[in-house]
Amino acid sequence: MFAHIFKYSLKMHLRQRAELFWTLIYPLVLAVFFGMAFSNLSGADKFTSFPIGVVNNAEYKSQTYFISALKSVSDGASEAKDKLFDVTLMTKEQAEKSLNDNEIKGYILFENGTHVAVKSSGLDQTILKDFMDSYLAQSSAVKTIVSQNPAAGSSLKFGDAASFVKQASNSRAGGDSTVIMYYGLISMAVMFGGFWGRREVVDIQADMSPQGARINMVPVHKLKAFVFSISTSLLIQIGSLLFLIAFMGLVLGVDFGKQLGGVILTCIVSGIMGVTFGAFLAAVIRGSENIRNAVMIGASLLCSVIAGMVSPSLKYIVTQAVPILQYINPANLVSDALYALYYYGLGTRFTLNIVLMLAFSAAFSVSVYLVMRRQKYASL
Repeated sequence: MFAHIFKYSLKMHLRQRAELFWTLIYPLVLAVFFGMAFSNLSGADKFTSFPIGVVNNAEYKSQTYFISALKSVSDGASEAKDKLFDVTLMTKEQAEKSLNDNEIKGYILFENGTHVAVKSSGLDQTILKDFMDSYLAQSSAVKTIVSQNPAAGSSLKFGDAASFVKQASNSRAGGDSTVIMYYGLISMAVMFGGFWGRREVVDIQADMSPQGARINMVPVHKLKAFVFSISTSLLIQIGSLLFLIAFMGLVLGVDFGKQLGGVILTCIVSGIMGVTFGAFLAAVIRGSENIRNAVMIGASLLCSVIAGMVSPSLKYIVTQAVPILQYINPANLVSDALYALYYYGLGTRFTLNIVLMLAFSAAFSVSVYLVMRRQKYASL
């Protein structure tokens, strides 16, 4: 019996254009727009080295410590992976011409002292000035130390300064704040899976659809038929979520971290929660199908926006203002589970989100059962 109901239920579900649009097509379209909008956003704040000039005169050649320090933060040292400067040695006339032609951001000149020449103000110019200020401060300290203890001079090296600065991430994946908005979009797709659950409840209610009337007349327990049919919705919803994540990862280049198994588990558990959420709303809300659809869309969008689909900062603000929402908002559980996987891997935070999603799924399912078993019809 299960195979028979499942087969024909699957055929029927694949013809439901509205549900397929909201649960698959609409999230894919939004994902494409997200990809177009955020394609360069994640790398906008990444630092890249910039060109500077150094006047190669006799006084510069005598600056042994400075040359060592400059090599440690520029392309002069092959081991400098995160270099600050692309250094070019040149004459003073060449440096001035390159600066006027915007070929370099500034140049360093040792001539009766130390000078930094720039054409305009900006982040690169500030970095160059701060580097020189730091060097001059260290140089002054070294001179003071050597004047008091000449033997200590051999142990002082400017080139070691760069080894104390290293770019690192506190996660097992590369840091990218835009993934939170993608996770919010996936949360919305999960919540829209409620359309399948709503459809299942409507299709089994005799006063809402002709199919419901027929189901209530056949010699099969309607809750058993409901369970057989909703398994089809779960299959379609989980498959849609996996396809959405595959599309984001392979086509849009969204980074989901290194825990692929955890991502798949999140899709399965959240898919169940989304479908049972829709069934719960359809069971407890009395009214026309349009009213149920409006409540479904409104609740799904509100929960998804709070979960960070529009702005990661909004998710943080809401969590700080009302901490309990991070545990009772189903959409937030989905985005937070993916967030935990991305930054921390499998652990307590991820497990907590999975357990809460399972608890919500169980609560929704029990509520649907209690409501549906009490529904009786005087006539069909």
